[in-house]
Amino acid sequence: MITKEQYKSLKAYYDYQRLKEYNKEKLREKIFHLVKQFDDEDGDDFNIDTIFERMWADMKEEDYDRPIPWSWVPKDPKWRLWNE
Repeated sequence: MITKEQYKSLKAYYDYQRLKEYNKEKLREKIFHLVKQFDDEDGDDFNIDTIFERMWADMKEEDYDRPIPWSWVPKDPKWRLWNE
């Protein structure tokens, strides 16, 4: 968890890290739903982690979805703000 004091002293850093985390979660969720659809259709097994790593490596900052929705709370507690 990010304390209020940490956030105030490094706001730009934490805002950027949280933006990355939001986009990682969003990409992983989209891949999961896509793979589930293909698995249901043809029975092939797809490795979500491998697909995610390859796609994330190709993503550029300008591809990120902005802004982070106010209601979003990171799944990883490390990136949660003191008030989330």
